[in-house]
Amino acid sequence: MGKDPASTPYEYSSYLEEKYQNLKEEINDLTDIFVESAYSNHSLGRNAVKAAKSIWKILKKKI
Repeated sequence: MGKDPASTPYEYSSYLEEKYQNLKEEINDLTDIFVESAYSNHSLGRNAVKAAKSIWKILKKKI
């Protein structure tokens, strides 16, 4: 399940969504939060951080 260093977050997200079809929404949401965090010029809001942590817990249990 390693990420190709040349793939974008959304390309990797698509790969994961295909592999874990029952988790598409969670994968997509976490990817959106990651992209905002990595590529925007502002810090994530408290709600986004909370959502990311919650989604990550779900993914860790199901993958």
